[in-house]
Amino acid sequence: MTSNERSQQIGWGVFLIGLAILFLTDWFFPGIFLVVGIAMLATSSAQGKNPLSNTPALAVIGTGLLFSIGDVLSLMGNFDWLPLLLILGGGYLLFKDRANSGRSSASSSSTAESEVSKPKNDYL
Repeated sequence: MTSNERSQQIGWGVFLIGLAILFLTDWFFPGIFLVVGIAMLATSSAQGKNPLSNTPALAVIGTGLLFSIGDVLSLMGNFDWLPLLLILGGGYLLFKDRANSGRSSASSSSTAESEVSKPKNDYL
Protein backbone atom coordinates (compact mmCIF):
# COMPACT_ATOMS: atom_id res chain seq x y z
CA MET A 1 0.00 0.00 0.00
CA THR A 2 1.41 3.40 -0.97
CA SER A 3 1.50 6.34 1.38
CA ASN A 4 -1.02 8.16 -0.82
CA GLU A 5 -3.49 5.28 -0.47
CA ARG A 6 -2.93 5.22 3.29
CA SER A 7 -3.51 8.96 3.59
CA GLN A 8 -6.75 8.60 1.61
CA GLN A 9 -7.82 5.82 3.99
CA ILE A 10 -7.15 8.07 6.96
CA GLY A 11 -9.14 10.91 5.42
CA TRP A 12 -12.11 8.67 4.65
CA GLY A 13 -11.95 7.11 8.11
CA VAL A 14 -12.09 10.53 9.75
CA PHE A 15 -14.96 11.48 7.45
CA LEU A 16 -17.00 8.37 8.30
CA ILE A 17 -16.46 8.81 12.03
CA GLY A 18 -17.47 12.46 11.74
CA LEU A 19 -20.54 11.49 9.73
CA ALA A 20 -21.53 9.02 12.45
CA ILE A 21 -21.22 11.77 15.05
CA LEU A 22 -23.45 14.00 12.93
CA PHE A 23 -26.08 11.26 12.78
CA LEU A 24 -25.90 10.77 16.55
CA THR A 25 -26.13 14.48 17.35
CA ASP A 26 -28.51 15.42 14.51
CA TRP A 27 -26.29 18.44 13.76
CA PHE A 28 -25.88 18.15 9.99
CA PHE A 29 -25.79 21.84 9.24
CA PRO A 30 -23.19 23.29 9.69
CA GLY A 31 -21.53 20.18 11.10
CA ILE A 32 -20.97 18.68 7.65
CA PHE A 33 -18.65 21.59 6.79
CA LEU A 34 -16.55 20.87 9.85
CA VAL A 35 -16.41 17.12 9.16
CA VAL A 36 -15.35 17.59 5.53
CA GLY A 37 -12.71 20.17 6.46
CA ILE A 38 -11.27 18.04 9.26
CA ALA A 39 -11.13 15.01 6.94
CA MET A 40 -9.25 17.11 4.37
CA LEU A 41 -6.79 18.24 7.07
CA ALA A 42 -6.30 14.63 8.20
CA THR A 43 -5.51 13.58 4.63
CA SER A 44 -2.94 16.32 4.11
CA SER A 45 -1.41 15.67 7.52
CA ALA A 46 -1.08 11.95 6.71
CA GLN A 47 0.71 12.92 3.49
CA GLY A 48 3.29 14.76 5.59
CA LYS A 49 2.12 18.22 4.56
CA ASN A 50 1.56 21.10 6.92
CA PRO A 51 -2.19 21.04 7.65
CA LEU A 52 -2.27 24.83 7.98
CA SER A 53 -1.15 25.18 4.35
CA ASN A 54 -4.29 23.38 3.14
CA THR A 55 -6.28 26.48 2.23
CA PRO A 56 -9.40 24.69 0.88
CA ALA A 57 -9.75 22.68 4.09
CA LEU A 58 -9.37 25.78 6.22
CA ALA A 59 -11.95 27.59 4.07
CA VAL A 60 -14.47 24.75 4.54
CA ILE A 61 -13.86 24.71 8.30
CA GLY A 62 -14.12 28.50 8.39
CA THR A 63 -17.46 28.33 6.61
CA GLY A 64 -18.73 25.81 9.14
CA LEU A 65 -17.52 27.96 12.01
CA LEU A 66 -19.08 31.02 10.44
CA PHE A 67 -22.48 29.35 10.32
CA SER A 68 -22.01 28.02 13.87
CA ILE A 69 -21.14 31.46 15.18
CA GLY A 70 -24.18 32.86 13.41
CA ASP A 71 -26.39 30.37 15.23
CA VAL A 72 -24.82 31.18 18.60
CA LEU A 73 -25.02 34.94 18.07
CA SER A 74 -28.64 34.74 16.92
CA LEU A 75 -29.48 33.23 20.29
CA MET A 76 -28.04 36.35 21.93
CA GLY A 77 -30.50 38.74 20.34
CA ASN A 78 -32.95 39.37 17.56
CA PHE A 79 -30.29 40.82 15.24
CA ASP A 80 -29.32 38.46 12.41
CA TRP A 81 -25.51 38.34 12.64
CA LEU A 82 -24.89 35.90 9.81
CA PRO A 83 -25.13 38.37 6.89
CA LEU A 84 -22.83 40.76 8.71
CA LEU A 85 -20.28 38.01 9.34
CA LEU A 86 -20.46 36.92 5.68
CA ILE A 87 -19.90 40.49 4.50
CA LEU A 88 -16.92 40.92 6.82
CA GLY A 89 -15.43 37.60 5.69
CA GLY A 90 -15.90 38.45 2.02
CA GLY A 91 -14.41 41.91 2.49
CA TYR A 92 -11.40 40.42 4.21
CA LEU A 93 -10.83 37.98 1.35
CA LEU A 94 -11.18 40.76 -1.22
CA PHE A 95 -8.86 43.26 0.43
CA LYS A 96 -6.31 41.20 2.38
CA ASP A 97 -3.80 41.28 -0.50
CA ARG A 98 -4.05 45.06 -0.70
CA ALA A 99 -3.23 45.38 2.99
CA ASN A 100 -0.25 43.02 2.64
CA SER A 101 1.05 44.55 -0.62
CA GLY A 102 2.63 47.51 1.18
CA ARG A 103 4.70 45.20 3.35
CA SER A 104 5.73 42.83 0.57
CA SER A 105 6.76 45.59 -1.88
CA ALA A 106 9.07 47.17 0.72
CA SER A 107 10.78 43.87 1.44
CA SER A 108 11.08 42.96 -2.24
CA SER A 109 12.61 46.36 -3.12
CA SER A 110 15.28 45.97 -0.42
CA THR A 111 16.03 42.49 -1.75
CA ALA A 112 16.33 43.84 -5.29
CA GLU A 113 18.70 46.60 -4.14
CA SER A 114 20.94 44.14 -2.32
CA GLU A 115 21.14 41.93 -5.41
CA VAL A 116 22.10 44.88 -7.63
CA SER A 117 24.92 45.98 -5.35
CA LYS A 118 26.56 42.54 -5.33
CA PRO A 119 29.36 42.17 -7.85
CA LYS A 120 29.00 39.33 -10.28
CA ASN A 121 31.80 36.96 -11.07
CA ASP A 122 31.02 35.73 -14.55
CA TYR A 123 34.52 34.38 -15.20
CA LEU A 124 34.24 31.30 -13.03
